Amino acid sequence: ISAFCNAGIGLETANLFALHSHDIPVGLATDGPMTNDRLDLLSQLKPAQVLHRMRHKSSDRFDPYTMVKMITSDAARALHREDIGVLSPGRWADIAFVDVSDPAAQNYMRNANPFGFLVNFAQAEHVSATMVGGKMNKEAELEKVISELMPHLEEIARWKPKG
Repeated sequence: ISAFCNAGIGLETANLFALHSHDIPVGLATDGPMTNDRLDLLSQLKPAQVLHRMRHKSSDRFDPYTMVKMITSDAARALHREDIGVLSPGRWADIAFVDVSDPAAQNYMRNANPFGFLVNFAQAEHVSATMVGGKMNKEAELEKVISELMPHLEEIARWKPKG
């Protein structure tokens, strides 16, 4: 589903709440020029969240954690793919490493809300490195990414969404 594209050309958007309430997996996507000319998946999160909150007149639906699931595990379920969508042994590892050094990002991180940062602020420019199929796009970046992550691994492993 590309809610931003549909809204931009005056079409209805899918009723995400109805789909979710029936446990129908929803994958958010980008479809190129109609969406944002950049295939920037992160930039789809906030518009989709806002459009569906407006549609249902509720700010408590589609929290940031749920929105991020729509571009990861829920998208994999929608595609009937069990080999992608979550990080676990035996699954395909595509990872985007997001730079959180921006002061706005730090505010989200201080409040233990990395998903809020991804939905409300992050865009393609914040992706500092990617790993596709378990391989870094630039091998030199692997050491840098690991050294930056190491001090936070225990905190990351314990993190759970509030509520």
